[in-house]
Amino acid sequence: MGAIKVRVANPADYPDLARIYANTIFAGFPAHQRAALVTGHHVALAAENTVLLVAEAFGTVVGGIGISGHKNHLTPNVEDGELQVFWCGVEPEWQGKGIGRLLISSVITSLRNSTIECTRLVMQILETRHTAIRLAEASGAVRNPSRGGMNEDADPYQTFEIDVTSGARKVNDGKAS
Repeated sequence: MGAIKVRVANPADYPDLARIYANTIFAGFPAHQRAALVTGHHVALAAENTVLLVAEAFGTVVGGIGISGHKNHLTPNVEDGELQVFWCGVEPEWQGKGIGRLLISSVITSLRNSTIECTRLVMQILETRHTAIRLAEASGAVRNPSRGGMNEDADPYQTFEIDVTSGARKVNDGKAS
């Protein structure tokens, strides 16, 4: 796979992140619609209140992840003491090479080594996105059935959590142990 570097995104990365977002979230849409749905400007607006990281291979951005600890349109259900992943995507030709897991583990490692008061990393995943669910579970996330998703009325989401203070949290019937 070569050396993959994870770093904080900068404005020069925003067009790449827009393309990756569009190609992963809106993969079923025609290319001209994907290009209009998410632009570098949209990414710049998201970056104002979030943290965006990129995975870079051979000088090219091949993946990204966005996290936030503030209630906003991207993370409406974030609670005190947690950060929420609102997007994680990898270019289709780079998928299956561990880049998504590297992005998530980079966030966890950074949180564990920081002074940020955060106990949980939360991911709310549309239940039809089986690959994303497998990625969350492979990264140590555990499903929390007692917690609803972002838009329970319209889209069935599942919530996954990682205890960033000591590893994956055990959840049984919605009660943490």
